Amino acid sequence: MNTEKNVIAFLNNKENIDTLRNLKYRWDEEKDFEDWNEYDNVIKCLWNNPGFVKSTKRPFGFKIEDLDQDRVYHIFLKFQKNSVTLMAKVTS
Repeated sequence: MNTEKNVIAFLNNKENIDTLRNLKYRWDEEKDFEDWNEYDNVIKCLWNNPGFVKSTKRPFGFKIEDLDQDRVYHIFLKFQKNSVTLMAKVTS
């Protein structure tokens, strides 16, 4: 499976949205006491595909790299009024 298909599958999985949202809310409350590396490790495991680059705090999510297509995907949470959406931004 290629990176683009992995990204689409990740975005369409409600459990991924719920997990990232819960991590974001927890980080907001605990950032003065907890180590970001613990969150980074959980996010790495959540992706579970090749290409992980780093997790991001703002916007909350992570970046992955597709070396075959020379692209970087930034997968992140977008908050709007009463909803949370998982988004992906692609850069070359």
